[in-house]
Amino acid sequence: MTRIATFALCIAALFGAHTATADIAVSHDGPIELAGGESFEFNVGISGTITGFDYVFDFYSPGDDSWASDILITIIDPHDNTFLIGGFDTPNPDAVPAYDGSVSGPDGAYGDNLAVAGLSGSGNWSVIFTNDRAADLNPNILENIHFNILGIGSLYPPAPGTGALAVIALTTFGVRRRR
Repeated sequence: MTRIATFALCIAALFGAHTATADIAVSHDGPIELAGGESFEFNVGISGTITGFDYVFDFYSPGDDSWASDILITIIDPHDNTFLIGGFDTPNPDAVPAYDGSVSGPDGAYGDNLAVAGLSGSGNWSVIFTNDRAADLNPNILENIHFNILGIGSLYPPAPGTGALAVIALTTFGVRRRR
């Protein structure tokens, strides 16, 4: 590839990457123990509007009658708007997973693919997995959590070229002020 073509690709990456939609994949393979009411939070810096959310996790409930559908998944955009999936103690979630109720009693893999509406923004987004059964006597164990945030605009900051130019401008400004 010529230097001009390489330079053109770099410029396209700096100034054009923020215009396309993308799906953001996040995963955590290690075990997470969640007693009743406890949460595990993922933070992702992204920009755009979510159109969907798909996920899968392995659920283990040693010694009690908890179900995978007791896990509340909360998606929070940078403006603190929330989208709630499932749960036990939380009334009226925005979405009920396909495995709701006693069908999610046995240990195993659970997941769903859901449409999401009303969430957008640039900055820090949170995806929180909570054992939403406060009276749960034994911790539930989640492993192999994998989820995709669908339809998002880009990784944050939304315009990498603008950030790069700001760094250059600040560096230049800083050089001028030095003696």
